[in-house]
Amino acid sequence: MTQTLMKVFVQELEKINKQQLYIQTSDKVLLLGNNTVQTVDQSMGLGMGRVLNVQYKADTLIVTTEARRNPVRKQREAVAVCGCGQSFTKETKIMKMPSNYWYELLDCWQCHEEVFVLPGQEKGQVLPIQGRLLEGVTHFLVHKQDFDGILMEKAHCKRCYMELGSFDQGVYISKLRTRTDKASVFALEWKERCEHHAQYRFILKHESQLMLLWITDYNCTFGFPDLQNGIKVYYSKPEKQILFQWQNDPLVEKMDYPDLELFYTVLVHSTCQLPYPLQHFQSFNTAYLSF
Repeated sequence: MTQTLMKVFVQELEKINKQQLYIQTSDKVLLLGNNTVQTVDQSMGLGMGRVLNVQYKADTLIVTTEARRNPVRKQREAVAVCGCGQSFTKETKIMKMPSNYWYELLDCWQCHEEVFVLPGQEKGQVLPIQGRLLEGVTHFLVHKQDFDGILMEKAHCKRCYMELGSFDQGVYISKLRTRTDKASVFALEWKERCEHHAQYRFILKHESQLMLLWITDYNCTFGFPDLQNGIKVYYSKPEKQILFQWQNDPLVEKMDYPDLELFYTVLVHSTCQLPYPLQHFQSFNTAYLSF
């Protein structure tokens, strides 16, 4: 690290009363303090402090700082209803769930015929665990004893009565009804679908709405507005000629998609952030969604 960079870092450190300062680069995180720089193990967590973002653009060094988000606060937002902020569970210990398609892979895992289900469990169903919040790609699974809401025909928020999801042996809360980033939920959902089904073109419909979706890359790196990983898609409200071609193509999957309106809104928002020459491809709009 050059003398010039060190001076910039020290000056930035003095501005924030010599708190711990984290330097976020593309491949590692450095901790600055007492004019020394050391590498921080990201798996151990970075704690609180300030993040110093360092970027090079056209041989110019751009240094910006921002407050590091409290990981506890971020976790609380994940289990908060998007409308009123009310938590839908009494339990915040999160455990990751397997892929939605895990049961389809059993033929590859087992060497003999066996039914991997418990009494009262349907094939491929993950059962809730009391005292744990199970997190999937698109939803949370909450034990009924831990659910802090109203169960009628559907699961509802007890404060604003927003519909959150469904329930049977457990309560399934859609992440789209929480303060989890909507774009990342959609990106991970379509990444997982493409990885397991090898389908990349879709005709999505719900009620009177219709949309063509073409996943051109489900694990790419892009720089709009910052460097990040995600998916690249083309989408459009279908023209008659293209719709006819896709409807008769066996490689195009047709599916009902209840969250189509919200998905379309997220895609349009992404398109608007792109430079104008990159916003369109033939009759399609272009969008990038980060994980």
